Amino acid sequence: MINLEVLILSRNNFSGSIPGCLVGDLDSEFPFPELRIFDLSVNGFTGTFPSNIFKSFREIAKLQQLKTLDLSWNRLIGEVPGQLSSLTFLEVLNLSYNHLAGRIPIGKHFNTFPDDSYCGNLDLC
Repeated sequence: MINLEVLILSRNNFSGSIPGCLVGDLDSEFPFPELRIFDLSVNGFTGTFPSNIFKSFREIAKLQQLKTLDLSWNRLIGEVPGQLSSLTFLEVLNLSYNHLAGRIPIGKHFNTFPDDSYCGNLDLC
């Protein structure tokens, strides 16, 4: 088991879609159970959030140590997945400067994130 707490993959010129298996596979143990900070900012990720990125509460439960998720400064499109509102242990969520649209999920703790968590997404309300 790897005790990785911080995974910063920002500014790497990654491109394409975010892999749906990014947070683990339902049939295997999550490889980084101590992960607190996950930063994929300032890359070239495109497309929508994969529908299976937060496929089940079992996967989400694996990430209860996760406090920071940064996907800012990519080219993500579409709506903010409602499943993100289930990640009540997140203290920092940064989705700014993408091309997200639609409504920001309400409820749970989403209204505790500052407005700059979403800035630069002109079609997001």
